[in-house]
Order: sequence, then C-alpha cells, then structure tokens
Amino acid sequence: MRWISILGVGLLGACSGETLDDTGTGGTMMPPNPTCDSTLATIEPAANATEVSADTSVTATFDTALIDGGTWSLAIDGVDGAATLAEDRLSATFVPDAPLDFETVYNVNVTVCEEMSTFEFLTGAAPVDATNLEGATFTIAEEEITITNPALLQTVLAGLDQSIFNVIALQLTTYDAATSSFDAVTTVLDEEDAPVCEFLVAGTTDFSANPFLSFGPQDLTIDIGGGASVTLEDLVVEGRVAPDGQSLTNTAINTLIALETVPISLGGLDELPSCPDAVKNPVLGALLMPVCAPCDTSPSGECLVFEATAKSAARSLLDVEKACPPE
Repeated sequence: MRWISILGVGLLGACSGETLDDTGTGGTMMPPNPTCDSTLATIEPAANATEVSADTSVTATFDTALIDGGTWSLAIDGVDGAATLAEDRLSATFVPDAPLDFETVYNVNVTVCEEMSTFEFLTGAAPVDATNLEGATFTIAEEEITITNPALLQTVLAGLDQSIFNVIALQLTTYDAATSSFDAVTTVLDEEDAPVCEFLVAGTTDFSANPFLSFGPQDLTIDIGGGASVTLEDLVVEGRVAPDGQSLTNTAINTLIALETVPISLGGLDELPSCPDAVKNPVLGALLMPVCAPCDTSPSGECLVFEATAKSAARSLLDVEKACPPE
C-alpha cells in the first residue's frame, strides 16, 4: 500500500501550486517577465510653453510606475545635464548643468518604455536692471493703439471723429526689491504733452516677471476733450521693457468702460445705452458685438470689456511726479 501514499503526496503537491516545469521534470512555474507599459502623462514645461525661466529643469511624469529595468530617457537637445528617476518611479527630471540661453527654442526628448516623444519650449527674455528704470515715464499715444475688443469700436469712433484716449503716461518711481515692484503713477497728457494732474492715479507696478511689467488694476479718468471725461475702471497696462530700457513693447491695455457715461451720440441715440442694453440694441449689438462684465462705475452694474494693444510705448523725459505734486 505504500505506492498509494506516494501517489497521495504527489496529488497534494499539485494542488498546492507545484506543476511540471517546461522540461517535464517537475518544479515551480515562474511568472512571465513583466511588461513595460508606462506612458508619458505630462511634461513640464508644457509643450510649446513660452517665457520659460532660463533656470528651468524638465520633469516628465508617467501614468504608472516604471517597472524595474524599464527603458526611459529624458534630455534637452544640445544641453549638458543629468536626468534622474524619482524613487517612486512615477517621474523623471532633467537638470541642466548651467542656465539656458534667453529667448531660445529648446527641444525635449522623452523615452518611456520604448515610446519616444519630442516637445519644445521657448525661454523668456533677459531681465533688465530695475534700478535703472526708477523715474522712467512711458507714454502710450492714441495713434499707436489698436482696439482689439470690441473689434469694430475703432472703426466706429473714427467715423464719428471721436476718441477715448489722448496719451496715457505711466511713471515708475521707487523700486522695491523685496516685492519686485515699483510705486507708480499714471495720468493722461494734454495737447502740450503736460500731465492732466486732476487725473493722476497712484498705484503699484508688478515687475516680478522682469522684463515684463504690469500696472493696475486701477481706475483712471480720461479727458476726451470738450470738458468731457470717461472713467476707465480696473485699468491694467502691461508691457515688456526693451533691453535698453527706452520703450515698452508687447503693450496691452485692458479696462472696463461704463458706456452710458461716454458722451457720444450714435444711430439716433442721444447717448449710449448701458452695456447690457447695447448687447440687445440692433444697431450697437451688430456694430460693436459688446462683451459685458460686472463693474462699479455703471448704474446697470455692467461695463463694456475693452482690450487694446499698442505698437510701442516710448520713454519720455516728462517727470509726472514733479509736474503733479501730491496735494
């Protein structure tokens, strides 16, 4: 009966997981080699990003942890540096040995489990010496301004021989390195290129994205002639300081305007309606295609969204602070 006991042991062994190996001699079945199936989830800086810091590193994240021995690589074309895999194997980071060049397009190559991807990004401009801008005044002339929203507003104003802007002047005063910002004043200029002091507004200009600056949001009253004026609510002026500090480029102007406060007659109207009514008006709605946003200066509680760009903002010798001393 001994052969029955041996057979029983063999059957019990098979039930506990032992099987014949691929030689047929018996043993333990080994699991198949794991498959490398991680894929790229995100890349930072993002593909086609602009104004990327010259001190940037590149990080690729994966949808699942990379298996031990899984293929991966991460590099920037033409840039020396080191790439490391995170301990959790869910990301990799490439750190350049030195800062990247300014205003340069770089290509990033990523390989994850044999799948290759290529991305590019653009580094930002070289910063300028902020202290050399203390006291600088930049002027934005009306003839340099292009209204982008509402798209047809400039055409309508030209047909009526009307304008919103004369000249906006922005003066940077004291620079605060701790906050990367300037104290600043802004005003409008009259025909003699002298500031209209009753419209002087003090505020702060953010310069943390050197050489890009941003003034506002502030409310500024614009003298449009004939004793009339218009208040620009939440005015923001942004631009890039040229390397020589003598002008602003990429200048943008964004603000809110209470239409019913603008002294313009149009299409049989003695005065313009509020922004919500202008949207419904068959003439103004079709001409301006206005966009409204909440505001404080309009009785309706909604103002026209106004956006414009300027070809340039030249540096002026005008000292607005001196010409308009505080009361």
